[in-house]
Amino acid sequence: MTERATPLTTETAGIDPNETKPVQIAPLHYEAPEADLTDLRERLARTRWADAVREAGWDLGVDITTMRELTGYWQDSFDWRAQEATINRLPNSGPRSTIWTSISCTSAEPDPTRFPLS
Repeated sequence: MTERATPLTTETAGIDPNETKPVQIAPLHYEAPEADLTDLRERLARTRWADAVREAGWDLGVDITTMRELTGYWQDSFDWRAQEATINRLPNSGPRSTIWTSISCTSAEPDPTRFPLS
């Protein structure tokens, strides 16, 4: 029998729905915990690859060679800290919450070729 996760509600989160508090919007700084990055690298290293289907290329999904190269890049070459630094240099803000955090980054100069991600 599989245990079901407890749904997140105001009660399970310890929030009084009748209590009103102003939302705090403040500059945010993002830094992934090193343990999370180490865990990701270890999980990528343990990837169990299916055998490539001969001459399938991209007809049956992502080409296995491409996926292996991409996984290797994320495991060994992607510079997480450089990307965090880039994100943290952008003007950003977001609501602070004990349950979730949402970061909003803005561009100082409008660019008609860019569009919001959300």
